[in-house]
Amino acid sequence: MATKIKRGQRGSRSTSTEELHATYLSQKRYLLFFSGVLFLTGTIDLAQTEALVLPGTNLHITSPQELRFVLYGIVAFYLWQLSLFWDAQGAPTRERLQHLSDHWSSLIIGFSALLTLPVSLMLDRPAISVMLRGLPKELSVTLLIVLPFIGALLYWLVFMRRVRTSQTESAAKQQTIVEALRSYDWELIYDPLLYNRTAKAEGSKQMRFGADGEILEGGNYNENFWTATAGYLQFYNQAGELFSRFQFQPDGQSFVQTRDFDTMIEPVGQRLVRRASRALTGADLQSPQ
Repeated sequence: MATKIKRGQRGSRSTSTEELHATYLSQKRYLLFFSGVLFLTGTIDLAQTEALVLPGTNLHITSPQELRFVLYGIVAFYLWQLSLFWDAQGAPTRERLQHLSDHWSSLIIGFSALLTLPVSLMLDRPAISVMLRGLPKELSVTLLIVLPFIGALLYWLVFMRRVRTSQTESAAKQQTIVEALRSYDWELIYDPLLYNRTAKAEGSKQMRFGADGEILEGGNYNENFWTATAGYLQFYNQAGELFSRFQFQPDGQSFVQTRDFDTMIEPVGQRLVRRASRALTGADLQSPQ
């Protein structure tokens, strides 16, 4: 007879996951700030000043060009940091349209800021100011006002339309996973090497899933309750920490462990394989999570 496992506190996430996300956001803020400053130095002529000492360092800056090189290095560093911590986010976070769009916008701003330095070196003066000086004053002012407004409007219209479509698709994928989990018996291959070495005799366990994240069979401290997101199944341990994540395969027959840094378990190639179908009980037919 299946034993129902008491679930831990839902909704909490591991400290490491929160720290990774917070670090990513801080790197993005720094990138956008220093990119803006680098853009500014590529737009206006910096007056020659006396040597500037950067706070907290012994670095003396004696010319505007040296300041641009320093900013170039800072922006390049935060671009690398942003890419590094983006990879450390969980797959559902990386695939959300809002996060993906924001991430790519930040990268484009950063790389565009980097381009201002080599262009300024070739022109021997700030790049953007050179382009604007070749245009009539009225046209330059109009471009500076109208182009950002038109770009923001088009971005918003296209983005909002795509967000609505993405939300509908995500809800459909989530419902497909919930129905599959509760309509079939499953086998979790938690030790693939042992499972293959012993001819499928060890290294796996049978699992059955109920409503609202409940595990009817095969639950333990690590696989204590489950949640479904767009295309992914996530197991939480009894402490409410994200233990593992699996991606639903297109054939609808299995889930494959992801290689995300925000989960507690190492990516060892675990799989959740569909077995026999089962009749749903009255409790199973309750509304899903």
